[in-house]
Amino acid sequence: MPATNAVYGYTDRLSYAPGDRVRVHVNVDRPTAVDVQLVELTGDDVISVPWSGAGTFEALPQEHSVGSFAVVDQAFSRSAHDFTCGIWFWPTAPDLAGRQTLLAVDGADGRGLVLAVEGGDVVAAVDGPQAVSTQVRAGAALRSRTWYFATVEVTQGSLTVRVSAVGPNPVTCTGHGEAVSLPHLDGARVSLAGGKVARVDRTDGAVHGSARDLFNGKLEAPFLVAGRLSSSELARAASGDTTVAVSDVARVLGAWDFAPARPGNDMTVRGVAGSPDGLLVNLPARGVTGVGWSGSVTSFVHAPEQYAAVHFHDDALSDVGWSALLEASLPHDLPSALYGIVLRAEDHTDVVPVTLVPAPESAPAPILVVLPVFTYLAYANEHMFEGDVSGLRADIRLDPRDAVRVGRPEYGLSQYDRHSDGTGVFFSSAARAILTMRADYEMWLTESGRGYSGDMYLLRWLRGEGCTFDVVTDLEVHQQGHALLSRYAVVVTGAHPEYTSAEMNAGLQAYRDSGGNLMYLGGNGFYQATGVLSESPLITEIRRGNAGVRGWDSEPGEVTLLSSGEPAGLWRHRGRAPQALVGVGFCAQGWDRSSPYRRSAASYADDVSWIFDGVEGDVFGSVGLVRGGAAGDEIDRADTTLGTPPGTVVLASSFGHSDEYQRAIEELGMNLPGLGGGTTDPEVRADVTYTPVPGGGAVFSVGSIAWTGALVGKEADPGVVAVTRNVLRRFAAASGRVVPAVDETKVD
Repeated sequence: MPATNAVYGYTDRLSYAPGDRVRVHVNVDRPTAVDVQLVELTGDDVISVPWSGAGTFEALPQEHSVGSFAVVDQAFSRSAHDFTCGIWFWPTAPDLAGRQTLLAVDGADGRGLVLAVEGGDVVAAVDGPQAVSTQVRAGAALRSRTWYFATVEVTQGSLTVRVSAVGPNPVTCTGHGEAVSLPHLDGARVSLAGGKVARVDRTDGAVHGSARDLFNGKLEAPFLVAGRLSSSELARAASGDTTVAVSDVARVLGAWDFAPARPGNDMTVRGVAGSPDGLLVNLPARGVTGVGWSGSVTSFVHAPEQYAAVHFHDDALSDVGWSALLEASLPHDLPSALYGIVLRAEDHTDVVPVTLVPAPESAPAPILVVLPVFTYLAYANEHMFEGDVSGLRADIRLDPRDAVRVGRPEYGLSQYDRHSDGTGVFFSSAARAILTMRADYEMWLTESGRGYSGDMYLLRWLRGEGCTFDVVTDLEVHQQGHALLSRYAVVVTGAHPEYTSAEMNAGLQAYRDSGGNLMYLGGNGFYQATGVLSESPLITEIRRGNAGVRGWDSEPGEVTLLSSGEPAGLWRHRGRAPQALVGVGFCAQGWDRSSPYRRSAASYADDVSWIFDGVEGDVFGSVGLVRGGAAGDEIDRADTTLGTPPGTVVLASSFGHSDEYQRAIEELGMNLPGLGGGTTDPEVRADVTYTPVPGGGAVFSVGSIAWTGALVGKEADPGVVAVTRNVLRRFAAASGRVVPAVDETKVD
């Protein structure tokens, strides 16, 4: 028994309006009482907030919904004594220990038939009600990432299992055996990629549950037909013809089509030839290439029949499925800010973040801060530190919550990770405890706040300056766009808005072009095209593509977002480089130390010199909480070839970066000796820019994730503070809304 009874939780959403009901889901290592309270996190001090949901509750260890599969209840409208089950499959871990279910039939009488991968072979097994079982092996030697066609024939009390590698001259491996306790098909359940299904539950935008013997790889076109397939039909199926079994509708007992009918969050498995529909559970990946992919298309939208497969993973997660410990309404009079739900159990505490957006009927504050939750989800519970990170850091110091997640699949994966079979993670769900999204979390990469905890620097500074501001998340901008943003004099980004949707970008551009003032106080922003698969629970989607800085490559042909049907990958490769929106775009990254900026000659011009009022000398930003400076981590520069608008003024540029800072790989056409890094490459730099917009607004960008870390604490940089303050006050005043005056000597 662990010495510490750890308690962790999540809420049913990441953001709420005053008065909304919030559900709190909590897991503990062993039964215990959990004390719950609500606090505000925005400022330097944690402030307790009266709440009807506060109290003490009895919590229990939870079951977890992890590992994807599919299920069809009451799968058959009629039965047959002799029948054939078949499926096309593409295994990604065929030698994994244990059984991996391809197709299972579980009769209402407790008897079952399973076709599975086991020990690098294909097996068929019949399980009886008293654990009497028969198993037949095909004698195959399966290869990873190869398409196969497998069948099991049930005829007159015998089993015949066949498997063939799909191709023009297939070789078939066959096994025979006697069968006992065959299942009755009447009332039977079919499961795919998992067996012995324990539960299936559905929320608004997710289907979650649990099963055993999970499969890693792709499945396509499962079927059951009366009688046998002929030798010619078997040969056609082994050549990749997935229509063979269902061409004679009269003999079809059950068949299912995995091809996505349209972009979006459709977890339905479509029944064929009158078969009932089923459900995909725990978010397997659709929009992936199938048996018939020709290589001539790269989108399921244009040829859905070539994308009729689903990729299943034993560690996929859509909603971890913890039951709610409590449900209560938030106070109606709470101002927009960052709050936390404190969970205390024995000697352990977790503070679950809650973003309170302004009430729709409330008067807007002058300033709107947009928290980049799509980026928080991209990094959520990342496991990069478990791999070889020697190229990033010579030594790393983990936050204690990183170690908690190792070997615990219920915490899920980030979109920088790979599934257990080595393929990339497309989806990230908020319906789990995201331990990297805590106000005091320090990421090993920078040994400082990053993501949510990094954006606390900005909010602490704004509160310390006496500013009145509202807070929303990417989701609200995705949903409401310009209609939301246009209510505000100034829109301020977080430090790392890397992952954005098309709707977000359109809303920000419309705001900018209609006279809005935008402060991009970060780096590596507006970089990766992101889809929203579900809004409740919030589930984002990416496909890395085959360019840019990335933790994995997309499989050939799998570069279209299931959520929207749009191309995935970098925004610059869709003609929407961040330079065109905010003046600067990602150019380099490094994590040894951050650097200062030096003012440009252009910054002394009368129309922009006000930005540096109160700044002494040409150099500023030489201290900060993120690696000791204001220009670091991931940095951006101006580039007119990528769309930096005419009239943009480069006010300052960073200098003194080490060779750990290397150019972004999408900018390097060839790997050549002597390309160098920060010490020799003039393009490795962060630019501070000011862009007046013809509509009357302006954009101010700083080109660095580390900038906001130089706003607060003992390491606050007077120049960074003064520049940020000057721009914020001018932008607000230009729209007739004045940010409160502050002590000009104040830097913390």
